Amino acid sequence: MPASADPQTFAFRLSSLVLPRQSAAVLAKDLRVFPRDLRNLQQLIFPLVLAGIWSFRLIADGSPFGGARQPDIFHSLGMLASAGISFYICLVLSSALAGPGISREGRGFWLLKVAPISAKRILLGKLALAYLPYPTIGGLFVLFLSILQHSTPADFARALAMVLLGGLGATSITIGMGAAFPKLSWENPRQQNSIQAGCLSPLLYLAYLGLALGALLGLPLLAFFAPGFAIALTLLGWAIFLALTAGVVWGALTFGATRLERLEIAG
Repeated sequence: MPASADPQTFAFRLSSLVLPRQSAAVLAKDLRVFPRDLRNLQQLIFPLVLAGIWSFRLIADGSPFGGARQPDIFHSLGMLASAGISFYICLVLSSALAGPGISREGRGFWLLKVAPISAKRILLGKLALAYLPYPTIGGLFVLFLSILQHSTPADFARALAMVLLGGLGATSITIGMGAAFPKLSWENPRQQNSIQAGCLSPLLYLAYLGLALGALLGLPLLAFFAPGFAIALTLLGWAIFLALTAGVVWGALTFGATRLERLEIAG
C-alpha cells in the first residue's frame, strides 16, 4: 500500500491541519496501536450495540416527540432528547478511549517522556482521539434523530452544538484526570484506569454538564417573566456554556499536563 494511502498517514495529514504536528503524530500513533489489541476493541462493543438498539427502536416506534406541530415544551424536550441520547452514546465510546489515554502507554511511556514534545501536546493528541466519537457518530446520530423528529435546521444545529461542546468539555476532564493519575503498571487493558481518575472524572464532568445545562435551559425560562429579553437570555446561556467549556478544557489539560511533567518513571 502506498504511504499516501495508509489510513494513519492520511489521519496525520488531516489532523495536522488543525493540530500541532507533534499532537497529530500522537493521534496517528494511537490510531495505529489501539486496534491491534482486541481487548481494547471489546470496550467499544457495548456503546455500539446500544446505538444500534436505540436506532432500531426509533425506526420501529417513531420519535416520541415527532410531528410537525408540537407545543413549545415538547419541542424543547425533543431537541434535548436528541442531544442527550447522542451524547450518552458518544460519552461511553469516548470514555473507553479517553480514560486510559496516558495509561494505555504502559511501561513504554518513558519513550514519550524523553521525546521532544510537551505534556500539553501529548494530551492534545490524546484528546483528539477520545473526542472523535462526537463529531462522527454523534453528528450522524443527531442528524438521524432530527430527521425522525422533523426538526428544523436551527434545531439540528443547536442539538449538534450541545453534543459537540459538551463532549469537548467532558472528554477534556477525562483526559486531564487520566493524565494526572495514570496507571502505567497494568497487565490487562481493563485495568488501565486508576481509582482516582475513575472516581474524579465522572464527578467533575457531571458537575460541568449540570452547570452547562443550567445555563442553557435555566436562563431562557426567565423569559416567561421578561418576554422582551428572551433572545438576550438565550444568547447569554450559550455564552456561559462556551466560556465554561473553554475554562474546563484549559483547566483540565493544564492540570493533567502539570502532573504529567512531574511524573517520575521508575527504572
